[in-house]
Amino acid sequence: KFLPPVLSKFASWTILGELFFSLTAYLALAPVFFRLIFGGLDDFYFFGGRDYLWVLIFWVFSSFFIFLSASLKGRVEIIGTLGIVFIIAASFFVGRNMPFAPEVFKLSRLSDFLTPFGPLLFAFAARPAISEVLIIHKKAKDEGRSFSLKQAVFWGAAIPAAFYFIFVVAVLRLSPAASEDALTGIQSSINFSPLLAIALGVFGLLTLWTSYFILGGDARGIIRDDMKKPRAAAAGAVVFLPALIYLFGFKDFLTAVSLVGGLF
Repeated sequence: KFLPPVLSKFASWTILGELFFSLTAYLALAPVFFRLIFGGLDDFYFFGGRDYLWVLIFWVFSSFFIFLSASLKGRVEIIGTLGIVFIIAASFFVGRNMPFAPEVFKLSRLSDFLTPFGPLLFAFAARPAISEVLIIHKKAKDEGRSFSLKQAVFWGAAIPAAFYFIFVVAVLRLSPAASEDALTGIQSSINFSPLLAIALGVFGLLTLWTSYFILGGDARGIIRDDMKKPRAAAAGAVVFLPALIYLFGFKDFLTAVSLVGGLF
């Protein structure tokens, strides 16, 4: 709206790249939570491996919800928020009395200082949520209800920052050799009860699921409304492109979030 046409197109394509690789990152992470739930299916095989089945199930189910209205997405997103709170609270509770291992504080290379910035910027890149919040803000304004956009943006950044900090502390207490997805490293370091592992898997999937359809809906809106493409083309792109990127080999979660946070 505010940029010259050339820069506007460049910005739109850059944002779309961020969104599609973000969606691919969530597809890559989904099998981790399925393994927590169905850990006993180690011998199960499906085409290229068991992970493909988990990705297929998650992709089909999540893609359907991309087409919900903004108000329904907002209500369902509460489930994802509760999932995040549960995972952080469970991790903090289990590791509350564990000391930090000395390995946590060892940084052997300069790149060790730079590694976190891509994932951190990915975690704080809430631009896709802004468009959804703006829709709710406009609706509230039309209905004569008060809704502070500035307050929503401020607390939407500050509260996650506090939860991220608590989660990092909890993970480093539980697992000095933290894994890329955090929970795998924790599970290998301590003996999770099967019930807790299943609960973490379920709430983790709920969190991924709600994030997936929020981002997918934003990408669909950009293609349809900003780029003026047909509705069918927009729907097809958000449903199939993330899966195609995954199938073409983009299956590493940390690489995906580092690319999105550090580049896009």
